[in-house]
Amino acid sequence: SVITDCSCVLGYTGPDGTACVGCVGGKYKEVTGSSACVDCIVKTWSDTIAAPAPDTCEACTNHSSSDAGSSLITDCICDPSWFGPLGGPCEYCLVGDWCNGGTNYSCPVFASSKAGSDEQTDCQCVPRYVGQDGGTCSLCSGNFWCPGSNITHQCPGNSSSPHGSAYQAECICNG
Repeated sequence: SVITDCSCVLGYTGPDGTACVGCVGGKYKEVTGSSACVDCIVKTWSDTIAAPAPDTCEACTNHSSSDAGSSLITDCICDPSWFGPLGGPCEYCLVGDWCNGGTNYSCPVFASSKAGSDEQTDCQCVPRYVGQDGGTCSLCSGNFWCPGSNITHQCPGNSSSPHGSAYQAECICNG
């Protein structure tokens, strides 16, 4: 047997007949020979060095994801609409917040969102206020009524309303 006949065992890679190197974390090799180590799939991670099989790749916690080839549990980041520390656990985004990248963000003042929101533009001004979704909300002007979001309605002719009106019924006849 010649040294060139030597090949790498499971979990190790390198050209036949040379020193073999263990697969790094996030990778495994389940065959002998010179083939390359294979990435753990998306939504998994492994810190095992020289891993001989894909079962060394552990699943990220529920509602979190990682890139292929991840080597640390902290590579698992909560999915959009969820928040929590790197590696989990992840919690569903709350009313009045939006969640992305594992982080929980509060909606701007006088704005709110539905549970599970994942973008700042999911935050809409509450009734009595008006503004672009995800932006600053201002008190509704007099003689208008504002049901929320970026919607304003002028009071009907010969009627007026105070600042901060939310309903048409707040438009009162003049005179």
